[in-house]
Amino acid sequence: MSDRGGIICLACGTELPESLRWTASLRCHSCREVNAPLNTDFARWEREFRLMRSRLEGLRTYSAEAPTAA
Repeated sequence: MSDRGGIICLACGTELPESLRWTASLRCHSCREVNAPLNTDFARWEREFRLMRSRLEGLRTYSAEAPTAA
């Protein structure tokens, strides 16, 4: 499995354990127990982080494929 970069709980912001990542859970065990509401700030941050990471990987791929001056 590839490194997913630490998926966070969208209620409290802590990193989700791997078992919850596999099930695509949005909240950690503690937040699930108390039925904590999702925090939109964490959701926005997580989305922006994923987009920026994807763009950076695209730039790295492009620069690795670009011909170098000889």
